[in-house]
Amino acid sequence: MDPNLLEEYKIIYGIYENYNQQILEFKGWSVTIGIAALIAAYTKPVSSFGRIGVLIAAFAAIPFWLTETFWKLFQRSYLDRILEIEACARVQSSEATSCNSVQIATSWKNAFQESKWDYWIGGAFDPHVLLPHLALLVVGVALAIWCPPGRGSGQG
Repeated sequence: MDPNLLEEYKIIYGIYENYNQQILEFKGWSVTIGIAALIAAYTKPVSSFGRIGVLIAAFAAIPFWLTETFWKLFQRSYLDRILEIEACARVQSSEATSCNSVQIATSWKNAFQESKWDYWIGGAFDPHVLLPHLALLVVGVALAIWCPPGRGSGQG
């Protein structure tokens, strides 16, 4: 196997794996901000906003979910090239155009441009992407409906 192709594989694989760490950070921020906003919605000064405050806290998960969905799409755009290089290693053929080295940007651009809306939407509803954002949204909406702030004190 071409040493340049092997080096390209290592670089792309490293980039691909780094996306996982960044995605975990999105999830962490989503949970932190979502739970903090829900707690804040139930504090005395804010509870006068009642259901609206809780719904705003619940909907805070949506930007993180959308951002993670795009991030996952960016990550998946590297996967085609990773698979191409692995195929080159199996076949040991340098005659195929996919076995040419120095194709990171070209391969990513082509994969990203070929991504259709159904691919993006499918990624958005992948359980790995959907959680914990959907859980925060559902819990927040459920709290707003069945247990709004100030319910026991005559507020609402």
